Amino acid sequence: MADAGATLNPQLRYVLDAAERARAGELPFHQRTPAAARTWMAERFVPVWNRPVLPIGRVEDVALAGLTGPIRVRHYDPGLSAPAPVLLYLHGGGWTIGDVDTHDDLCRRLAFVGARRVLAVDYRLAPEHPFPAGLDDAKAALAFVLDHGAAMGLDPARVAVGGDSAGAHLALAATMARRDEGRSLPSSLLLIYGSYRYRFDGPDWDRFGHLYFLLSRADTVWFWQNFVGAGYVAGSDVRVEPLLGDLAGLPPAYVVGCDHDPLFDDSRALVDGITAAGGEATLDVWRGLTHASAQFARAVDAVVVGLERIGRSLRPTL
Repeated sequence: MADAGATLNPQLRYVLDAAERARAGELPFHQRTPAAARTWMAERFVPVWNRPVLPIGRVEDVALAGLTGPIRVRHYDPGLSAPAPVLLYLHGGGWTIGDVDTHDDLCRRLAFVGARRVLAVDYRLAPEHPFPAGLDDAKAALAFVLDHGAAMGLDPARVAVGGDSAGAHLALAATMARRDEGRSLPSSLLLIYGSYRYRFDGPDWDRFGHLYFLLSRADTVWFWQNFVGAGYVAGSDVRVEPLLGDLAGLPPAYVVGCDHDPLFDDSRALVDGITAAGGEATLDVWRGLTHASAQFARAVDAVVVGLERIGRSLRPTL
């Protein structure tokens, strides 16, 4: 592990060392119940990484119509006149944990650096709501923004859709589903260290698939099995594994990968696949950083720089 972390960003190393000390005696996620894991996030993660609250012009929770009921969405408006560009954002957390509160600070920052409104989707979580529930909510939210967003002062011609980790997976899968239905597409994709296939091996997993780097192999298997069930067969459903599907005809994709993340190879493979299919994809490598690091802007200067690059990728569509 020491060798694997030799090129870690020094500020992030300080954070990870402190996190490892704080975890002493605690159970990893895969040994907890989903409810207990969510409680830990609410009590331990949210207060540290989201406070004090970063001020923004207007923040309000609204409800969108979903297939089985209303979907809570948090609307961040940095003060843009209508019709405004928007980023539809799907949070990470292995389809099992996370919500609009765990990603509140990140969404506020994305609204500022991207100079656009952000709609953060509180989609249904597994295992209580397994696949395709989360994907159905992502599709419903995307359909609302593209087909009816003008009613909220949004510009349907300037819609980016994105997310981190499991949220990046849902953003990509929802966009591919809409393409397959022959419907209008968002103008761009923002995919931050996503998990796009049911795979837990390879050099990146061997080096960085440990809890110290914030995403262990055992936790990742637990997340995936919550989402699709323990009986899922790898490669059997491209809606579950969008990396294995048809990657042609997608909007331009800005893909963030961290080089100390066991999922880094997924980001590289996605960019290669989109490019080979004739599409446009940019890989932004966050060097020395790990999975989940986008939420550490308060402690790691390199994350602030990375978020600024994301913002520049969003602003040209203004």
